[in-house]
Amino acid sequence: MNRLKDILAKYGVAILAIFHLVGLIGLFFIDQFIFASLTPLIMLISAGVVIAAEKGRRKGLFIVLIFAFLFGYIIELIGTKTGFPFGKYQYGTSLWPRIFGVPLIIGVNWFLITMGAGYFIRYIFKHSWTRILFATVLMVMLDVFIEPLAEPLGFWRWEGGVIPILNFIGWFGVSLVMQIVFYVFLNKHENKVAPAYFIMVAIFFMCLNIVI
Repeated sequence: MNRLKDILAKYGVAILAIFHLVGLIGLFFIDQFIFASLTPLIMLISAGVVIAAEKGRRKGLFIVLIFAFLFGYIIELIGTKTGFPFGKYQYGTSLWPRIFGVPLIIGVNWFLITMGAGYFIRYIFKHSWTRILFATVLMVMLDVFIEPLAEPLGFWRWEGGVIPILNFIGWFGVSLVMQIVFYVFLNKHENKVAPAYFIMVAIFFMCLNIVI
């Protein structure tokens, strides 16, 4: 187990880069539906690699993981049932499995992008609240690139086919909470894979926006 962890930590960036490159090729040239439906699997692998690369006390990491997963899932469940805080939307078939209409993998997604933005912003800012604020903004900016592709890829669909401004306001609020928790528990940790993952995902969706 320790050997596998060392391999994932050492070659994690390369592993994730290969997966995302294959994903782009598959979506562009092979079968959009099939490769979009592989998204949950790629997220699980990515989460495993990011966790393996974490340097610091495991307690803090698992607190952030459990919080991001549960809070992310619950807020999405509330969102699909009430329209708050993102607006009215429903999930498609590409993200699976689902409980009460919400994919379980969505909690993993919140964990991954929280980790990615939180660690990436450390290369730019030093002050605690500056890090929290700009990491939050980064998460919202990533969603700006994801949203136009959500329906074509079968992720989710907005009522009326229009992305509401409320969605980005909601994303800011949820992301802010996530980043506060991240800072409290992982401020003294290190992870070289997480920021690379965030950059890959951003580039991935930027490329998709050009083609799809």
